Amino acid sequence: MTSVSAEHQALHHGLTIVHTALRRSLDTVASTASKPVPEADRAGFADFCERTAKFVRAHHDSEEEIFFPVFEQAGLAEQIKTWRGDHAALLDELDQLEAAIAAFQARGDHERLAASATRVRALLFPHLDAEEAGLDIAVLQKAVTTEQAAALATAASKHGQKHVGTRGLMLFLHALTAEEQRAHFGKMPWFVRKVLVPIWDRNYRPCARYAHNATISL
Repeated sequence: MTSVSAEHQALHHGLTIVHTALRRSLDTVASTASKPVPEADRAGFADFCERTAKFVRAHHDSEEEIFFPVFEQAGLAEQIKTWRGDHAALLDELDQLEAAIAAFQARGDHERLAASATRVRALLFPHLDAEEAGLDIAVLQKAVTTEQAAALATAASKHGQKHVGTRGLMLFLHALTAEEQRAHFGKMPWFVRKVLVPIWDRNYRPCARYAHNATISL
């Protein structure tokens, strides 16, 4: 049996754990918006929705800019063509979701937000499933070298830092279980885990009631 490099394992883990966070966050948006949101909670929920929509957009932009070109050159052009089509449809709906979030934030109704989030979810979740099935660890090993796997993971991390920043990081962290947090972020420098993350997390407090996991275990 061929051994799996640490770089390929890290790349595969990164792809799947982000998908997990996306699913959980969008599920929360859709389910919470399906019923009236108390006025006192409107700002916090709108903030959570904004973070989620930006996280979805940034993730799919990173696939278009970073991952898809490499995988196309690795012999996966037909799959990538299909996934690019998925993205086109998804991003149209994501525009509508962002508009619904803005309307909700401006005292609009929750029904429009719920309907839009549900449509995005109906497109996104099967797409994520297809990517995970088409990019399992065996496929990744054949498609990219160890060096490429490491470079892709680094590029994706930098893209996230640039486009979603600490607001997106807090959404991501809180979408994970304690075990998942430690597995994915446990190697961050002590100063980041113990000093900076708690500072960044203060800004997330209005969203905490909507988090999959209200605590951080780093």
